[in-house]
Amino acid sequence: MTDGKKFIGQHVTDQTRQEIANLLYQFEPSAQINIDYFPLPDTDKNLILLHALHTNAIAPYTYRGRPFERVDATTTIMSQGKYQQLLLERVQKNHSWEKMPAVGVDLSQLDQEQIEYLIRSGVEKQRIPSSARKLDVKGALVHLGLQTPDGVLSNAAVVLFGKEFLPNYPQCLLRMARFKGIDKSEFIDSRQVHGNAFNLLDEALAFQAKHLPVSSRILPDKAERLDEPLFPLEAIREALVNAICHRDYTGPGGAIYLAIYDDRMEITSHGKLPSGIEIPQLKLEHSSHPRNPLIANAFYLSGYIEQWGRGTLKMIELCTEKGHLEPQLIEQGQTFCVRFLSKTSLGPLRQTQDSLSVREQEIMRILSRVPEISLRELLAQMDSPPASSTVRDVLYRLKKLDLIHTRGHGKSAVWYLNK
Repeated sequence: MTDGKKFIGQHVTDQTRQEIANLLYQFEPSAQINIDYFPLPDTDKNLILLHALHTNAIAPYTYRGRPFERVDATTTIMSQGKYQQLLLERVQKNHSWEKMPAVGVDLSQLDQEQIEYLIRSGVEKQRIPSSARKLDVKGALVHLGLQTPDGVLSNAAVVLFGKEFLPNYPQCLLRMARFKGIDKSEFIDSRQVHGNAFNLLDEALAFQAKHLPVSSRILPDKAERLDEPLFPLEAIREALVNAICHRDYTGPGGAIYLAIYDDRMEITSHGKLPSGIEIPQLKLEHSSHPRNPLIANAFYLSGYIEQWGRGTLKMIELCTEKGHLEPQLIEQGQTFCVRFLSKTSLGPLRQTQDSLSVREQEIMRILSRVPEISLRELLAQMDSPPASSTVRDVLYRLKKLDLIHTRGHGKSAVWYLNK
């Protein structure tokens, strides 16, 4: 083609076809490129059209042993780091860790109550067909894509509903610490917990509730108190769910880290951002690229994920709308971190039962009448109960005040007064 965008064509002989074929053989893996020859009118020449069929499953490609990339209008050699990341993503797409068989694991090693609870929650939220209520545990796992019809469980099933994690699943780990000051030189409290995804979420929420202060103020025209946590609880939950669903589970040494300092809180997980996704894109509407779609789907069905591709944007909106600093999104090495910044130094919470809200007092009265109670039983005894997630947040706050304690995890957890 000339600069004036006029086709000039090319003479095509058997040698031309052979030269083109030899050039295409230089791609590794073998590239799917269709070649068409179109006669140019009023000439003895042809137009040669090459149509590359891009397949993510086998990318990246090399040409003559070297990877290349297009940067604006220039073709350059790809960096070794980016090439290695693309290779790793190819392996994960074709041999996804979450889909691999959970060797030596059977149904008895999964929390069947949690599985049934997820199905019920999904039906209530109209994200699972009502007919799924009739499924047994095995049928539910097949419906969720966590078990093959012949009974083979996947790694994702263990991550979501497992009860035993050592020695085969040490990466199902949450490390939590409240540090003194703004570095890791000295800690006030530290915990390390192995557990399934839903239990680890509960543990992390309880730990942050224990150590993050809550300020209170009386509304001018109402006889009630407004509690304002240091960081929006919904944003914290969103960051934790994001870490669970998007982290890299392939390495046995991986974990999720919850670190609280005097000036910030950080939630860190193993795993870089997907190729083609940069930090600025996370602050805008963007397509969803879950590293673990089966795990992410379970959290979506249970209601923890409202919309795909809005997790990080939602965190930012929740913080800025309430006057908090915008959380920082940081990719460092092989990890991704959400950093919540505090405008004031974190201090210990001091509060008495006399200043509890009406809802908190109602829960305390109910707990005073029974030795212990589950969340479902508590909701049944409350007057005009709010959403279960709201009551769960209140329970965590009362636990932070050291007024109540909990035993067990997930659906099996029970709450009781600290006497």
